[in-house]
Amino acid sequence: MPENTTIIFREYDLNYNKRLKMAKEIKKIARKNHLTLLIGKNIKLAKEIKADGVHFSDQEKSWRKYLRYKKNNKKLTLSCSCHNEPSIKKANKLLIDIKFISPIFLTKSYSENQTIGTKKLSKKIKNNINQNIIPLGGVNSLNIKLLQKIKINSMAGISFFNTFN
Repeated sequence: MPENTTIIFREYDLNYNKRLKMAKEIKKIARKNHLTLLIGKNIKLAKEIKADGVHFSDQEKSWRKYLRYKKNNKKLTLSCSCHNEPSIKKANKLLIDIKFISPIFLTKSYSENQTIGTKKLSKKIKNNINQNIIPLGGVNSLNIKLLQKIKINSMAGISFFNTFN
């Protein structure tokens, strides 16, 4: 993994003990390789393994619990997946550290008419300068070049990294 890589551990369908065991293993790998580890949607687990922060989605009902967690642990990273303009604005206002804009390209989860595409993404990034916005969704070895053309210096992927197995 490249320097400054952040891993978001999601595995939401595992029971707590299995998720804890797996998160501890990933933390060992992350620490050994100087990677940042965020835990998806689980503050308790993040605290237990002393992760670098927590990731959540704009589709969650309450952002407050994450904001309280961040307020009490200022060094922790808080990231959020944003799926529309109002959630991007809300995340900016609340000073979320990392905002993932999704979906950029067609994915298994989203149809093409739900995607943002590179033109809209470029506009959103220009309108939100210095807001640490990272594209996510459908990124692969072919369309990553499109992201590079619009001067994206960070990107996120899920299935993209599965291709390296």
